[in-house]
Amino acid sequence: MTSVVGDGVTVQGTTQPDAPAAARPDAGRASLPYEPALNGLRAVAVSAVVLYHGIGLTSDHLGRGGFLGVDVFFVLSGYLITSLLLLERSSTGRINLAAFWVRRARRLFPALLAMLAVVIAYALLVATSSQQHEVRSSIVPTLLYFENWHMIGRRTSLVSHTWSLAIEEQWYLVWPIVLSLVIARVRKPTAPLLAGVGALTVASALWTAHVFAPLDSRAYLSTVTRGQALLVGAGLAILLAIRGRVVGPRALRAIEAGGFAGSAVLLWAFATWRPTDANVFRGGLLLVALASAMVIVAATQPGAGGLRRVLSTRPLVAVGVVSYGIYLYDPPMIAWFDESRTHLSAVPLFIVRLLATGTAAFVSWKLIERPFLKAAVRRRWPWVAMLAAVGCVLVGTFAIDPGPTPASGAVSWNDVLKSYAKAAASAPKGTQRVLVVGGDVANAIEHATPGGAYRHGKLLAEGVGVGGCGVASGPVKLAGDRFNPSTRCAFAPGLLIDVVHAFRPGTVAITIEDRDRGNRLEGTRVIAAGSPEWIRDSFARLDGFRARLPATVTNVVIVDGCRLSATPSLVTAVEAAAATGAWRSYAELHKSGVSLVEMAPGVCASGPGAIGGATWRALERHIFGVAGGP
Repeated sequence: MTSVVGDGVTVQGTTQPDAPAAARPDAGRASLPYEPALNGLRAVAVSAVVLYHGIGLTSDHLGRGGFLGVDVFFVLSGYLITSLLLLERSSTGRINLAAFWVRRARRLFPALLAMLAVVIAYALLVATSSQQHEVRSSIVPTLLYFENWHMIGRRTSLVSHTWSLAIEEQWYLVWPIVLSLVIARVRKPTAPLLAGVGALTVASALWTAHVFAPLDSRAYLSTVTRGQALLVGAGLAILLAIRGRVVGPRALRAIEAGGFAGSAVLLWAFATWRPTDANVFRGGLLLVALASAMVIVAATQPGAGGLRRVLSTRPLVAVGVVSYGIYLYDPPMIAWFDESRTHLSAVPLFIVRLLATGTAAFVSWKLIERPFLKAAVRRRWPWVAMLAAVGCVLVGTFAIDPGPTPASGAVSWNDVLKSYAKAAASAPKGTQRVLVVGGDVANAIEHATPGGAYRHGKLLAEGVGVGGCGVASGPVKLAGDRFNPSTRCAFAPGLLIDVVHAFRPGTVAITIEDRDRGNRLEGTRVIAAGSPEWIRDSFARLDGFRARLPATVTNVVIVDGCRLSATPSLVTAVEAAAATGAWRSYAELHKSGVSLVEMAPGVCASGPGAIGGATWRALERHIFGVAGGP
């Protein structure tokens, strides 16, 4: 029986083939033994991704690390492709690059074209103008397997998930050439080759840590940064080719233990890591790749035991077989089956989307992927069909007419910092620079002031806020909040400190937000505002923020009592009063460098449209020392 794994590698079993050898597209070439456990691992990886798309993006707990399932796929691809190429070189004396690329195209391209047709239909029938713009601009980069680079600095679209497919295709294009040149003079892989792959892996991991920055997507999307997982897979294939199969009960027990340890690391990362966590890009991706490699070794070594048997169970193998289609159709099905069309939410909606994605994936495998793969090499219809499909996709793309192109709101974090540094540099000598930092209030000030800045004589004031977050609260959940806090709140203090360093103010005003006032949840335990534990945690966070301020900051002002009325309060009057008492105590404890301003009720209560006027006038008098405020 012929079986195809999700990255396009055809592997052979030991039973009777489905078609005569001369008719099979893989006839006459070396093939890898079929390992059902790898399909099981693929099922685990795609399940993590589906949980991330369906739940993890809005949950602070379940599925939030599922995006790392993509790295498991990368390691698998690196391992299988390199193993296949090494086996072909050993068996035939050469690597047939043209045949390799033809097999990849027949395996991967037809299903991609079908998914794009579904997305174009969505864009033509029900998408908003903004979604139409995003889809239209992304189709051609997706067809050219360039979407990962196209996405950097841009908003996402219904085909943004193809960024990972683009990275794999770039790998399929470059790595076989590199490997064939390196091993042109030898029939077997050598230790220097393994050392070279290891050096490239380390270089990729170091470069990832170097380029990582909050709100900058390069570390997440770049082929160079995510290439470390592919290289780990390639290194594993080379190591096993040099070392051979492991024999002996002691070695097999060690492999089994390593496989379970790798599985534990993957499950821990899937459950706890976020795509905004710095540790993900500062060694975390490499750890996940190495853990995946340990699982692959345990899954492919005969006699390795329990983990291999678990991953070889029929339900997991069945999901793994159609994992490529599941990955392709999951985001489009989420768009098609939204709350407004299904009148569902939460778990029922997730189940409906899951069933739709599974159905689309099975149909794709049965009617598109398998027929194209099983067609004889010399048959012309697969190529005619693919060319016709490309033409239809392009015609459909240009048929999308979303109207005028909206102004792009995508700005890199470096651009944000440069704008604050430019504002500071343009201020006349002797100007008093003030920066208001915080969450929703500071964010409203930032957007409501003309040109993003407020000038009054020798005063230059700027605002910067991370909406929904608080400096002194961190990424906490309020006891009265039905929703989880944004994952970006984990980065809020660091982001604001970066702006402080760029703007170099003399005074920093910290707005006390809802998250800095209310009762908090730690698991199921409520920490009451103003309680000793609440005070210790809040004071420690604010102390940590102040400790990172540059020497130019000589005055810190805590602004309490100001909030936006455009959103319902999640904090009761009792909670707010208790928190205000705590902030008074904090200002008293640090009165040499910290002061507290309690804004009068109603000053900030008229919403974002007025916050740039009334609030600034109050801040003029109470903070900036400018007369004439209310």
